[in-house]
Amino acid sequence: HNNTEQIHAKIFLLGTSQVIYVSQNNIYVTYSTWYYYDYTKLQQLLDDILIPVLPDSIIVQLNTVKTLDLQDYQKQDIVFWILQNYAENNMSEAQKTPLIKEIVRQTEQTIIHRISISNGTITYEGQGSIPGYVNNQFSLDEYNGYLRVTTTIQGSTVSNIFGNIKPETNLYVLDMQLIIVGSLEDITPGSGESIYATRFIGTTCYMVTYLQTDPFIVIDLSTPTNPILLGELKIPGYSTYLHPYDDTHIIGIGRNSSAVKITLYDISDMNNPVEVGLYTIENTDPDKYWWTESAALYEHKAFLFSKDKQLLVIPAGNYSQQSAYVFNISLEHGINLKGIITHDLETQPQKPYYDWWGTSA
Repeated sequence: HNNTEQIHAKIFLLGTSQVIYVSQNNIYVTYSTWYYYDYTKLQQLLDDILIPVLPDSIIVQLNTVKTLDLQDYQKQDIVFWILQNYAENNMSEAQKTPLIKEIVRQTEQTIIHRISISNGTITYEGQGSIPGYVNNQFSLDEYNGYLRVTTTIQGSTVSNIFGNIKPETNLYVLDMQLIIVGSLEDITPGSGESIYATRFIGTTCYMVTYLQTDPFIVIDLSTPTNPILLGELKIPGYSTYLHPYDDTHIIGIGRNSSAVKITLYDISDMNNPVEVGLYTIENTDPDKYWWTESAALYEHKAFLFSKDKQLLVIPAGNYSQQSAYVFNISLEHGINLKGIITHDLETQPQKPYYDWWGTSA
């Protein structure tokens, strides 16, 4: 080892990672965790949430488990059984629901690491956590010294004891120490919807949640410590990717049933977003076996857009073959198919996949 040699690279070992977001000055590495299956965390949950509402007889049983000469996973199973038996026989749904919500928020979490970048130097700055799971890199955004994140809580980590709660959607604002300074929780209460798409633009968050309809949601973040829900639009289907058309319009790529849909939203009145353009790509296969597919549903680099040329191109087709769908897109005329570019050179129809398999006597 040469102490005078200059360091040219650094490696940070952070364990697993799921979503990475990079701003001008920071790298954010995130991963989801299910703390509920950690016996140490389970003891913390008992002390903080459950012990205050449990009768003395149950507390005695739980304390006895701690003294047993068993492995942690065995103690955990016994604790689960005690709690499940008590909840089934002594607790109403109204009593269980607030406990479930509190436990889920502490067990279904996303861990966020921040690594700063400055003049070619990278420095590990610390970590924080928020309830719920992020969807993709567009679920995170850094703006004016704050990190904004959208998450979905699935509500299933305590299903074996107290039952499930419906999924909940949330938005959190963190400072550079990754401490939560603002939040908007359970944005669509009671709906059971999950977040399918998020786009942060300046002081505004655009979000799509889905269960049976597609609420397109607008949230004001001009005051980071006090996010405010401005408006929403409910339409069939959902979007998985949102892209700005201009300052007052957003393009959405997603699904409506088995078809791929392209939507143009007018957000000039943020309290009342409006759908002003729609095009649906249906399956054209004779047997209608496959859903229409598009790589743009899950890969934003498959999305080509030029406002100046009024041009939008995405790949679309069936499971095994996709062509380039070229659209004219404008505020005056909406979304119109201009043409389809295919790379298929076959002159004979391809045999169905089920004819590839032979039979033997």
